[in-house]
Order: sequence, then C-alpha cells, then structure tokens
Amino acid sequence: MTRGNRVARIIIVAGGLLLAANSAPTWAGSGAKFTLPVGPKPTVLGLSLAVNCEWADGSGYRPVTIDVACTPPSKIDRTLEVQLSAGTMPGRSYLTVNTEIEIPAGTASVSKVLPVPQAARQQFLSLDVWEDGVHLDGLSMEDRPVPTGGFGSWGQGELPALLFVTTSKLDVSQFSFLLESIYMPTGNSINTTAQVATFAERAPSELVEGWLNYNGLDVILISLKDLEDLAVGSPKVWQAIRQWTCAGGNLIVFGVYDTWVGLKSLDQILDLASVSAQTSQQHPGWTSAPLQLADKKLKEGTARGWAADEADVVREIADAEAEKAKTDQTAPDGPIVDQGTSSDEPFVWRRVMMGRVVAMARSQPFTGDPAQFQWVFNTFGPWRWKWRFRHGLSLDIDNPSFDNFLIADIGLPPVRTYLVLITLFAVTIGPVNYWLLRRKGRLHLMLFTVPAAALLASGSLLAYVVVADGLEARLRARSFTQLDQRRHEAVSWARLSYYTGLAPSGGLRFPDDTAVLPMERVQTLDTLGGRKRQLTWADEQLLTRGWLSSRTPTQHLTVRAHPTTQELTVTPSDDQQHVRVRNRLGAKIHHLLLCDDQGRLHVGADLAPRGQVALQLLETDEAKKAAATKIMHALNQNLPVPPREMESELSATTGGFFPQIRRARAMYRYNGDFQDSSNSLLESELTRMAKLAIDQSLPPRTYLAIVERPADVVVGMDGLIESQSLHVIFGQW
Repeated sequence: MTRGNRVARIIIVAGGLLLAANSAPTWAGSGAKFTLPVGPKPTVLGLSLAVNCEWADGSGYRPVTIDVACTPPSKIDRTLEVQLSAGTMPGRSYLTVNTEIEIPAGTASVSKVLPVPQAARQQFLSLDVWEDGVHLDGLSMEDRPVPTGGFGSWGQGELPALLFVTTSKLDVSQFSFLLESIYMPTGNSINTTAQVATFAERAPSELVEGWLNYNGLDVILISLKDLEDLAVGSPKVWQAIRQWTCAGGNLIVFGVYDTWVGLKSLDQILDLASVSAQTSQQHPGWTSAPLQLADKKLKEGTARGWAADEADVVREIADAEAEKAKTDQTAPDGPIVDQGTSSDEPFVWRRVMMGRVVAMARSQPFTGDPAQFQWVFNTFGPWRWKWRFRHGLSLDIDNPSFDNFLIADIGLPPVRTYLVLITLFAVTIGPVNYWLLRRKGRLHLMLFTVPAAALLASGSLLAYVVVADGLEARLRARSFTQLDQRRHEAVSWARLSYYTGLAPSGGLRFPDDTAVLPMERVQTLDTLGGRKRQLTWADEQLLTRGWLSSRTPTQHLTVRAHPTTQELTVTPSDDQQHVRVRNRLGAKIHHLLLCDDQGRLHVGADLAPRGQVALQLLETDEAKKAAATKIMHALNQNLPVPPREMESELSATTGGFFPQIRRARAMYRYNGDFQDSSNSLLESELTRMAKLAIDQSLPPRTYLAIVERPADVVVGMDGLIESQSLHVIFGQW
C-alpha cells in the first residue's frame, strides 16, 4: 500500500469515527446515500451513480438502490458490472454482492434494487464498477462509512424492524415502550423514526418490488387508503408486501374506519376466501382484540420475560381458534374467533397463511394513548415481532441449536479413533523408535524416521476421514409448506443441513424469491478470521463463495414465497360420500389426512407423483384416532436432537471457562435470553399441524400431507443424498 493510500485510508476511518461521534446526539438512522463521481467532474464517460442503502437496521435482506444516469443518453447498449462490498471495518468485507446493470440505447437513466443480506452492522461500504473490463475509478468508492447510530444500532434482533408507509413525517412517540426496558428509563421518549436505527419511513411511491427486499422487517404499518392505492396503482409492490406477510410478516393496516366498513375492502385487497354468510360473527373471518392482553406493559422483549398468565392467554386464543375452525365454514388462513366484540375495540386481526394482519379502526393511531400499540404487540408476542425469534436463528450471536440438526454418523470428528491413533503414533515414534534404532546403533536415523512417520500418520488420518465420510454431498432437511391452491401461491420454510465431501465449484443456486439465511454455530463476522461470502445476482441467486465448505457441517434456513402450480386435485364421488385425489404436488405422499367441504376426514398413504387414489373415509372415532396416531408418529420422526456421539461432549461443555465467557457475552448483549430454534415459526407451524391432526380439527377443504422433498423446497444443488428429513404440506383447496 502506497503512502497516499494509507493517508486516504486514515482520513476515511477518521471521518467515519467523526460521523459516528456527531451522530450520537442526534441519533441518525441506519444507512446512507452516496453520489458518484465525487468532485468537480459531474460524470465519468457520461455516467453518474446514486447509491441509497437507507433502511431499517436488522437481519435478513436490505434493499440497496443503484440509480444510473446517462448524460447524454447513450447511442448504444451499455453494461456495467457492479460489485458492492460490506464490512464491519475498513479493508475487511464479510460480504460481496455482484450484479450487472444494463443501459439500453437511448435510455437516460436506469435503476436497480439489490437485495443485500445483512449479517452484521454494515459500517463500511465499497463499490467497484467496471465497463468492458475497465475499472471506472470515478464511479467506485472504498470503505465509505455508513451511519448506524441511534437506538437499535447494536445487538441485532432485540428491537423490531418497523417500516412506516406514509407521505408525511410521523410522531412515533407511541413506540417508546419498545425501548424503555432496553435503552432508557421510563419517562424518556422518541419522536421521529430517524432516532431509531431499526425504524424506516417511506412514501408509497418509494416502495420497491420483490418480497425479498422486505425480508429483514418485522412489522409494516400502512393506512387502508395507501394500501388501496398500492393495490391499484402499483400491484407488483403490493404483491411483494402481501408475499412478505404470507411468509410470516406482521402487517398493521390503520384507518379501517370506526364502523369497520373498511374490513370488506381489506378482505378484497388481501384476496382472502369468502366467509360463510351464516356466521354470527360481528367481523367475519377476523379475531377480536384479546381483552386479556389489553393495558399490559410490554415486557423486556424476550419470550422468557413474559409472565405465565400472558403465555396462557396466547395458548387459549390458539386453542379457541382451532376449536372454532371445526365448525365454521371458513378458509384456514382466517382464524375464526369472536370474543365478544364491541364497537369501541381498537383492532381486529387474522391469519394470512403464515403471517398476521391487524386492522386498526382509527385513521390517526399515532396520537393519543400508546396502550393500543402495546396491546397489538402483546397480541403478536415477541416470538413473532422479533426477527431472531421468528426465524429461530441469530446472524449476530452464537446458535447452539446448530448441534440439534447435524447429519448423524457423518461429519463428526472421530475423537476416540484419533486418540487411539495419536497415542500409538506417540508411543511408536518415541520409545519404540528410539529403542529399535539404539539397539541397531543407528540413532542418527531418527532425523529421517520421525518426519517420515509423522507424514505417514497424518496421511493415514486424512485417508481415514475421506474413506469414512466419502465424497458424496449429503442433506438433512426439515420443511413446512403452506399451499393456497385457490390463489396458486405457496410459502415454504426449510431448515437445511449440508455435509459435502467436496463442495461444488459453482456454489449454491436459489431462485430470486428465496431468502437464504446462514445459521452459524459460532459467529465470527466481527473477528479478523470471519467467513467471507459472495453472492451474484443474475436471474437467480448464485451463492458462489463462503456459503458451503467441503467437509464442514453447514446449515441454512430458507424462506420462500412464490406462485406455484403444485396442487392436490380433489374430486368428490357422485354420492358425495368419498373423494378421489390426484397427486400433483411434485413429490411422493407418504401420509395424507384430508377434510372435505362437509368437515369429514379422509385418509390415504403412499401416493406416487401424478398418481390418483380414492381416499378412505374415517367414519368411527376409533378409525380417526388410529389415523391421527399414525400421522403423529410420522411427524415425530427425525426430531432435531444432537447426535448420540455429541451428547457427552455437549454435557461436558456446559461448564468450564470458555463457555462461561460465551454465555456472559450473550447475557451482556441480550439480557440473558439465549437463542433457540425450537420456538421458531417453522417449528411452531409443525407443532400446529400435529395439534390439528391429534385433535382431528382440520378446517374444511384443507389437507395435511407428509411427503418426500417437494419441488417448492429448493436446496441449491443437485445430486444430494437426503436422509433424516421431514417435509410437511398444509394445503387449502
């Protein structure tokens, strides 16, 4: 590095520290805007760039917008190769994202939105631009500091990431309750979204397409009027928000009018199945605000911090929801509970696939008593409005649940074998070797026998590992797919565990509608030796480096929301007593439990793809119980537990010096709450399926299928040997 470069690096770092220091009193939000080129030249080769990475700080994907202006418009087609690098310190990026930006002839400007994975605080950004293989220095930047000051700028996952969709500046003091137990004593408050790094504010016209750009958010707040305008004027943007909601997001729609006449419009925008006209509900398809959770202060923001009575209330709501679904002719994506509604209730809510939608009556909910938003957040529960709870993993701290989903009998170090071989090596190379050479009077040969024996022993250990684990690529998967055949859409959550003898040179390939979230046993992004990842955006996501290593257990969580053609075709018999199904799910069905439109249960098994069969009607309680037991047994196969070989090691490491340091670090950053995947949305939905099966409470026109890996669950590579997996589909027809 030249002296000039060193001076420039020092200036950049000093500027970043100065910016951080200056931002502390004003609590600047997360992200920044950059304009290139910098200096007196307005363009480079007629081009200028504007980079906008402002967004709510958090985990998941962050949209980065790159606007390219061409002055004057080019007479030929041009292509820019763009590389964006994010790092926690200058010169050390943990993520590199590559893409191409096409500039058609005659175009004055183009814009491209890059979904960039957030795995740590993006304190520094670098941008490199090439055209025809030539690096454009004037359109590139190195280690530009990105402000991440304000509440929520450290400890990802403790504060929810909120997006306020509005055309005017909001007073968000109503949400001070989210910060009180974490950052400041009661009585202090916030006023603007710029004071909180996890808050973002956008006009409807500034929203982008692609649900992946919203993956890092926990809650979106928008008025019914803006939602109606989006659905009509920007249907692709609304589709992105709807897919984000279906994939597990929490959408709050306010301004539904005090008389609730807006609920019908909201139902139409959400495109939900109609509710039976015979229902006696005041708000058909919607659940009233649970009075048991009203006027209660938000706890410390952790699932363990909730009082037992609040947890009991949530379970009571879920039980009532399932019980009501037995008799109400409604779609399963609308939980049907009416708990004594009143004309002055502040909100109602409903399930939309794996997400939640809250409808608030008031058109100006950001003024007045803040207890209504506390009520909403208490109803959700922190396991839904906290990203790391909902996903069951953290991108910022260790994930001990990693050990629960390893592939058995593969990839584990043969500790006992190593100990035996090393002991034999030490005895042979030391006393035995010395005794033999001394007896023959050739001790000088130890200069040769010791390194030769070391090479032989090392080669033997390596050969043993290669032979024991092989060169095959192995997979263990656990997935849940919710399928709405009426709308031809699906949401899939999958936990994937890989072990590859030789990682593919091309890396992993996933569709552009799939969030790929790495699950690390021990996080190393903040250290100098941290894993560096590379992502290339083309027509799909190419995870080319750092996402899958040879001979190393690797785990990812994938979330996918997408249109689909997969379905289970259901045809009632002429006498309406039986049903016949054709398997168009793209995978073999091992077990099938179906509830017809009259609420009767049918069962089937071992149905090949494209095959068809008449299902067996369960007419007696004994038959229903036997079918439910069989389904439960299948669901309980291959539960996430540590391999037997690791049990003694894990119990031995519960104490000791270094685990205590790791535990103290987690306690300092997260108030003593440890990350656990057992309560994630994936596991919660699988538990809900088990409850529906054992209670024989499937809603009408739905089915539960345990299948081989479905086509909607993408794993990134071909040729995988899959074992110890579970794949469940919950469908609505």
